Amino acid sequence: MKRRIVAVLTGLASVACGLVAGISLNGGSALPESRAACPLAMPMRDDTILCKDTERAPSTFAQPADEALRAQLNEAMLALEREGRLAPFTAVQQIDAALIPDLPEPHAADEARDSTDLYQQLAAATVMIHTGYKCDRCANWHGGVASGFIIHPDGWVITAAHALRNLEANRHLSVMLHDRTLHSIAGVALIDDDADIAVIWIEALNLPFLPLAADAPSPGAPVSVLSHPNGHFYVLTRGVVSRLLDNTAQPRQRLQITAPFAIGSSGAPVIDDAGNVVGLALSTETIYADPEHQKNPQLVIPTCTPAEEIRAVIERN
Repeated sequence: MKRRIVAVLTGLASVACGLVAGISLNGGSALPESRAACPLAMPMRDDTILCKDTERAPSTFAQPADEALRAQLNEAMLALEREGRLAPFTAVQQIDAALIPDLPEPHAADEARDSTDLYQQLAAATVMIHTGYKCDRCANWHGGVASGFIIHPDGWVITAAHALRNLEANRHLSVMLHDRTLHSIAGVALIDDDADIAVIWIEALNLPFLPLAADAPSPGAPVSVLSHPNGHFYVLTRGVVSRLLDNTAQPRQRLQITAPFAIGSSGAPVIDDAGNVVGLALSTETIYADPEHQKNPQLVIPTCTPAEEIRAVIERN
């Protein structure tokens, strides 16, 4: 009888550990209200890697590369932990935004590149923003991944502010570069909730970067987005600018595009065909035919912070 009770309790503990790996960082799984912006900071499945006692075969929609990258991320977190180089986000030092260096000049607008070169440039400067926590049931690190990109070669990275807000005290923030090297956060220089941007710093030099565009794009201009939707890493989507909006409520501009992105894409770069960042992915708005019951979705509108807003916020601080 005692053995049976122990077996049941062990099974329940394993299930509980698996459930922890599936909790949304946004605090729930409720659908967004009709026509309401849905922040996309983290994937709904908070499973950087599963506990050993709840491992399962990859789901049919997950690419093997995604599973391998999650495993690499976990190993890199374990290495930083062994070296004593991890600290909870609440302990990361705030640094003066005046330390952010002058941003590199944008590429000439007529320097359009072919799609292969554009992807290589975009991928090299796009990063994974990992908010990890150490599991108390196994030796692994769990956590969600948001998107971000390098804006200066001396380790300056930008992402969405809401990706860093309301993190639990046990969350450890780190940045994985495209070359699979992982860096702990050395400092937070800027968090602007109105523009929804955050600038963080890692101790690294000579990094590939993406310059900010000098001017706002026109409706119809082609754009590309590279992000990590729901744990599918480095997914490229294409579209056009649908419109540029003035948000009179707070006054901030917003850029809307047709290139799709999803949860986990917050902070991702939106670039033009010259390789300049024209926006930063923020949220999506779903329009329903039956808004009262949120049934029959008809259109999803991706919304971004435009580059000129990003540049203005950095210069103000």
